[in-house]
Amino acid sequence: MRRSTKKASPPPGAPLLFYRAALPLSSRTLTFVSGLIRRHRVSIGSCWRKLNPGRQALLVLAYLRKGETFAELAAGFEVGTSTAWRYVNEVVALLAARAPKLRRAVRDAKKAGHAYVIVDGTLIPIDRVAKDRPFYSGKHKKHGMNLQVIASPVGDLLWVSGALPGSVHDKKAEWIWGVLAELSLALGHDTDISSQPTAFAALTEAVPFYSGTTDADIGGRGIRWQEAGGSAGPADLSGLGRVSDPGSPDTQRVSATGDPGSLTLSTYRDLWAGPITELNPPLRFLAPQQRVELSVADAERLGLSGGDKVQVSRNGVSVLAAVKIRERVSEGVCFLIEGTTEDNANGLLNGSPVSVQIEKISA
Repeated sequence: MRRSTKKASPPPGAPLLFYRAALPLSSRTLTFVSGLIRRHRVSIGSCWRKLNPGRQALLVLAYLRKGETFAELAAGFEVGTSTAWRYVNEVVALLAARAPKLRRAVRDAKKAGHAYVIVDGTLIPIDRVAKDRPFYSGKHKKHGMNLQVIASPVGDLLWVSGALPGSVHDKKAEWIWGVLAELSLALGHDTDISSQPTAFAALTEAVPFYSGTTDADIGGRGIRWQEAGGSAGPADLSGLGRVSDPGSPDTQRVSATGDPGSLTLSTYRDLWAGPITELNPPLRFLAPQQRVELSVADAERLGLSGGDKVQVSRNGVSVLAAVKIRERVSEGVCFLIEGTTEDNANGLLNGSPVSVQIEKISA
């Protein structure tokens, strides 16, 4: 049986000993955080509190630097445990709001004249039990949250990403946060790839072997290269990033059946669909609701607007979804989410390209 790594808090009323301890931070840091708290209290019209801005800042810094429990901090600062928790979360939000966004951090690095930057991932350990597999990192052999970091050549932090479950691979995390895309843009190379259709169009245009391959050929399940029928040759990557819009007439796709009234179904996996949110109640609000993504032209032809409730059906099987209109979705193709708790798109698939009908549900 796996034991929890959480620290045990002293029971209420238990005798406590207090001692002096040092915090390896400068007074300048304390002054900075105190100023953030003071301005925040003025902006929200906060009334009297148990701790002044300086004491609250010291409590928060002790928690962030030393990782002491809320119960221990509350006893030392003579406040309630829930009050200590609120103080910490309030200041963490203030600090996070001041963190530079990715695009700004990359631009600042370029202005500073850095010849290169360091991109790396790190795992912040957390207290979890064995069943919380999405937070378990097989690389580090512990539960944690994945953070991506950009640093200068001398190691100064330039940007830190948001937190993802520890099971997410560093390369996938880089893709989720768009790190490489922003670095390419800062170097003057705009890939113009912002969605699956644009990435697929760039691939088929740059690699002759994939020329002529469509979403319908792959059908979300892949295609054997022996059956592709393309002629392999040296890839010319010079045009990568300057592809035609997948929604333009020369790249439009027809449905798998050729019926103009139906759309070819494609699916994708949402990061928060599946056990990540099902096994962790605090994250269930992130669980995605089923939505169908359509091109502007298809939405107009079907008389649909963003947010409309529709029924996506095939051979008597249907799922309910909300309409999401995307400019970069190809005409004749629609996208649903795989792995949702309700109205899972997997029920419409059979391992080959399929066409579906979309009907608006009357209010």
